[in-house]
Amino acid sequence: MNLISARKFPLLIFLLLCCIIQSINAYEILSSRKVQTCRRIHNIASSLVHIRGGGDEEDFSDAYDEDEGVEEISDGSPLLSVSGVLGVLQKATIVTGKALIRSIKAAFVSDDEDDETEDTSLSTKILKTISRMWKAAIHPDDGGNETSTKKSKAKKKSQPPKKAANVDFGEHLSERYGVPDERDEETTSLFLSCSFQDALLQAHEKARLLVIFVPTKSTTEAENIVAIRSLLSQEVPLTANRPSRKAHETGSFLFWGAPPGSAEANHALKRAKAKQPPKGSRPNLLVVYPSLSINSSTGRSKINPQLLAQHHCSPPPAADAMAAWLNALRKRHSKEYKRMVKQLQEIKYFKERQEGYKSSIQDDKRRKEEEKRQARLEKEQAEKAKAHEEAIAKRRIELQDSLPEEPSSTGEGIVTIALRFADGRAGQRRFKADTPVSTIFDWADAEYEMEREIITLVTMNGQHRFENWEDTQTLEEAKGIGRMTGLRVIEKQEGDDNSDSKQEESR
Repeated sequence: MNLISARKFPLLIFLLLCCIIQSINAYEILSSRKVQTCRRIHNIASSLVHIRGGGDEEDFSDAYDEDEGVEEISDGSPLLSVSGVLGVLQKATIVTGKALIRSIKAAFVSDDEDDETEDTSLSTKILKTISRMWKAAIHPDDGGNETSTKKSKAKKKSQPPKKAANVDFGEHLSERYGVPDERDEETTSLFLSCSFQDALLQAHEKARLLVIFVPTKSTTEAENIVAIRSLLSQEVPLTANRPSRKAHETGSFLFWGAPPGSAEANHALKRAKAKQPPKGSRPNLLVVYPSLSINSSTGRSKINPQLLAQHHCSPPPAADAMAAWLNALRKRHSKEYKRMVKQLQEIKYFKERQEGYKSSIQDDKRRKEEEKRQARLEKEQAEKAKAHEEAIAKRRIELQDSLPEEPSSTGEGIVTIALRFADGRAGQRRFKADTPVSTIFDWADAEYEMEREIITLVTMNGQHRFENWEDTQTLEEAKGIGRMTGLRVIEKQEGDDNSDSKQEESR
């Protein structure tokens, strides 16, 4: 068994079975002397081995004709000829050989489940292979290829199901009971195709009463047809579309229905507390008021059907009678219409208040966030200003220490600089002629707490300006500075240009 694989072993068994069957066929053909024996061989080849696809049906039917290969003897009994026996043997051999070829191909076709399952026993694999070979031999159409069958089934399963057409209930009644639909496009929307609860919600949102129609299960269906003809007429939908009150533009009724005996129909009739006709002999035709109730503890609203009227339908009303019945109900239940309109207005105001409340909450939230942002920015700016002041104070100490000593007034190469500030302060100091101009900025910053980066030094006549606090030219080299020079100290402003500075100088 170790030398023979799981696929070769059943192949040998099947070949042995086919040889035995072929020997039996040849023995019966050669030993029989009657036509029934030849027919029995035909049946053995077609039913026992069931080799139906080895050749065409026409070739198989030609293998045995009624008189071919049979001779009559003197006593009237048929005698089987040698040519007939050889023809039958030839056909049996051909179809058997084709069946063997199909079975061999099926034996070597791998099964996806067998390949995926490694723990399958050897005996199980042998049985599956023999079964696949047998099916290939007796079913030539599919060739015993179970894999293709599985793939086709999987493909069918993978295809999405077809969606049912969204047909309104009026159209369904027209097609089901063969009643002509006389409604126009405007009145077609009055017939709802939804659940009973959704129909109640839509009726309350439009401030209309809801007409419920459930056909009867009667076999005659004559009463159903009369009521359906009235519903699908022009007169009844137009009556239902009339305004409920003079001041209102909306109609009065909506229509809803369900197939007889369905769960939705039973649920609707039970919730509406409708009276069932005796033995379901008449259709159900009733009008309900979609009453709004609010749970005081949870605050949730619910629509409940309140039965206002139920037609006895004995007989079912014609179109004019149903229209008159609906018109009378519209006039009789004006309070219900008024109540629904008021509820809708209250709901509208409530939603507006809710939206306004939500909007105010969002505005407050945005305002608080803006206040927090402003406070954060102010805090950051204060921290930056404090750090800047500390850095400036430290720098002024360093600048004060770095100022050169003031020379005496009797020496040569001495320049006297006088500063005049906008707040009225003034200062004077002597410098050597080779002192850089930047030292004047350092002096103004250290002594008079005017940051050197934001000031400009201008001569008294306004002809010369010194804006660069890092100017390296000496006082002797700078134009406009003599032995005694007065300078205005002007603080720079953001956005100021030279013209603005000149205007300030002229003042």
